Amino acid sequence: MTDIDTSTWKFPSDVVLADRDFNKPAPIDILLGAEIFFEILMNGRYDCKGLPVLQNIKLGCILSGKIHNLYVKQYKKQCHSFFVQTDSLRHMMEQFWSIEEMTNKIVTKAEKACETHFELNTRRLETGRYEVRLPLLDSADKLGDSYHTAKAKFVALEQRLPKQPQLRKDYSEFLEEYVQLGLMTPLDEADVKKDCPNFYMPHHGVLKKTSSTTKLRVVFNGSEKSSNGVSLNDILMIGPKVQDDLLEI
Repeated sequence: MTDIDTSTWKFPSDVVLADRDFNKPAPIDILLGAEIFFEILMNGRYDCKGLPVLQNIKLGCILSGKIHNLYVKQYKKQCHSFFVQTDSLRHMMEQFWSIEEMTNKIVTKAEKACETHFELNTRRLETGRYEVRLPLLDSADKLGDSYHTAKAKFVALEQRLPKQPQLRKDYSEFLEEYVQLGLMTPLDEADVKKDCPNFYMPHHGVLKKTSSTTKLRVVFNGSEKSSNGVSLNDILMIGPKVQDDLLEI
């Protein structure tokens, strides 16, 4: 609490302040309720006959003051103050409280199943990295042939890279890093011909020259359709959203 500088305030000479030291911090002597505020403010100019005073303000009209017991039907108590709100103000208040209200997120059975899969099938490797099994929503047997599409896109990528030496260099370094980290291992012909569900994932590079760190980002396309129109993403669980809704933020 600090003093308020009123040296530049111009009071009429005939004004008598109820509290001459209102601008100086001091202990509170008494608290006045809303039931007598307007009675003091109006200084007995109007006889309200036990009814509240109607006052128009920026928020709408408010009612404040004492109510005679004759008007109280259920509880014989004094009504201190209440608002007569306009429709627009009521709507804005409802919107405000709906935004402020803390609600628990509803998790669907599919999202819960994905979280359970993550908890049961995640392990930490000796390198410190985490490994988790793909959360299959459906059988991998539903995947069609994806080898020929992925190979055709890889050949097209190889034909494009020699025309962009820097991109080729960055791409080669990325692939070499994947091999060193154990994230990628070469397959031989026997592995390719194995009769088991598989998906060959095409990849391409996205170059961002303005980036100060990694200018090349390699994107793996799990949405590429196999020969029967089913992609890897189609048979994977989506899981719960990791970002909050904009309204909640």
